[in-house]
Amino acid sequence: MTEPFAPRLVENRPADPEPPGSGLGASDDMIRAFYWTRRPRTLPEQIADDVSRRILGGEFQPGQRVGEVELAERFGVSRGPVREAIRELEKRGLVEIFPRRGAFVASIDNDMVADTFNVRAALLGLAARYAAALGEPEDFEQIEDRVQRLEALTDDAGADPLTCALASARVGAAIGRASRSALMKSMLVSFAEGTLWGLIWREHQVDYQTAARRREAAAGWRRALDLIRARDGAAAEAAVRDLLHDNRDRTLKVFSIPGAPPADPRRQVRITEG
Repeated sequence: MTEPFAPRLVENRPADPEPPGSGLGASDDMIRAFYWTRRPRTLPEQIADDVSRRILGGEFQPGQRVGEVELAERFGVSRGPVREAIRELEKRGLVEIFPRRGAFVASIDNDMVADTFNVRAALLGLAARYAAALGEPEDFEQIEDRVQRLEALTDDAGADPLTCALASARVGAAIGRASRSALMKSMLVSFAEGTLWGLIWREHQVDYQTAARRREAAAGWRRALDLIRARDGAAAEAAVRDLLHDNRDRTLKVFSIPGAPPADPRRQVRITEG
């Protein structure tokens, strides 16, 4: 018997934890992309998220056909949202679409997980380098505000991992804005919403399970901000990459594609400041 579809609607998420007076403007698309409780997931996105979990969990095997009719019946929807969901899955690299044949589950392994985090680190690291070169004082003040809020949560015993993850995401979003690059911001938004990284990030707040790790993460963002303010672009990029590489390594310890070998350690790259 097919398992009924139970969409994870935004109403089931924690109440809006963004403090009043945060200055989150209607045009702040990057922060909305990270802070997904602000924007309910569309039906195709919810279907794509659910199928993504099943693929990553091994329920759907590589090479298995992803049929529109079957998914429409499973989720009790028309085929239109399912087609959009399948296109979203293709963007995430989880299915391959062949003309006149349909969509099939792609071969997924832990190397892909490592690659996803590495690309994210490269993008945000470059954003930090740009911010050091092009950012204005008001940009630095916004990053400072976000870092302070994250620091305040590190010693809050009642702060859950999700709240801390959202606070950390706002720091990254502020750095993206400080890059003064429309293309950079657009790529970061797309990466947050339409890749395997976005799904893993929404499901596993691995950086924030303990107070010690929360302090380490907050200290990492503080260091990155100090370097951005000092206009040391190379060191700022290295600091951000190092922080996100830590996140990658912790994720690979607790998250694994069923039946797949561990990620190639050569993909767990590091960058040296200088």
